[in-house]
Amino acid sequence: MSFSQNVKEELVKHMSPARHCQLAELAALLHFCGQYGQEEDGTYLVGFQTENETVAKKGFTLLKKTFNIETGVKLSAEQMQEISHKIGDLEKPVNPLLLKNACCQRAFLRGLS
Repeated sequence: MSFSQNVKEELVKHMSPARHCQLAELAALLHFCGQYGQEEDGTYLVGFQTENETVAKKGFTLLKKTFNIETGVKLSAEQMQEISHKIGDLEKPVNPLLLKNACCQRAFLRGLS
């Protein structure tokens, strides 16, 4: 295993207990390796494109913890709107309010792994 893989594995193991930090980490994951799209029936699919499976699992774990969204299911328009409201539009730069605290800045950097 390479050094970068070891670092990613170590970072993925850390889960902040604070919801605001979880949102910051999820924002980083969604902005930099997240994918989403709308189906014909109006529901959304969210996924993570990464070579490290544990990073993708952490993204889904954070969705579950922060928004109580079960993984493996489609998201309603309301659920996607709630995510967009909290972390900002994924097409735009990250909302600076998510990075207000030093702990959230660290969480965001963890999510960039």
